[in-house]
Amino acid sequence: VLDDSWYDASEVFISEAERRQGLADIFGFYWHYLFNISWAMVFKKKKDEELKNSIMEALSITKEELVLVHVKDAENLANHAPDTTLIVHHQRKEIVLTICGTKITPAPSLGDIMLDLHADSTDFLLGRAHQGMAIASENVLKIVEEDLKILTNKYPEYTVLVVGYSLGAGVSQLVSLALLQEGRLPASTQLY
Repeated sequence: VLDDSWYDASEVFISEAERRQGLADIFGFYWHYLFNISWAMVFKKKKDEELKNSIMEALSITKEELVLVHVKDAENLANHAPDTTLIVHHQRKEIVLTICGTKITPAPSLGDIMLDLHADSTDFLLGRAHQGMAIASENVLKIVEEDLKILTNKYPEYTVLVVGYSLGAGVSQLVSLALLQEGRLPASTQLY
């Protein structure tokens, strides 16, 4: 007998086959998307221009669609953010903010590891959050906020999608909450 009553609740699971398939398609697309970005950023990283070319090749996107690439270890934790990209997908009508997980290869990111290890709970918006992820989310927002505002104003019919894996998954949730709760995007923006 499971003691997790939510698991037995029918409203927790998607019952419509078409909607379930649609979500599976989206999940599959972004799973490969995250893998391709990570592969380009971790294993093919050289100079800025080479890195951008690797990402564009991995995702089959143009230079205009690749708005921002952030890859660097900050000198202190207060200024560190995981590797991040901001990309416009015109075909999908999406603005995608990708936040990567803890970089381990080819050389570990000390900043990412320190964010992971700062696991105390801290005040964040209307609640509490993992301290390292809260720090990272604030730093990611500093890096992308201006470009994100420009893009959402330029493409008001596009949705904003914030995705991440590992450390980046937690950070992406906090970034999404901050964008929504603090009204950092135009009111018409749809955020997923």
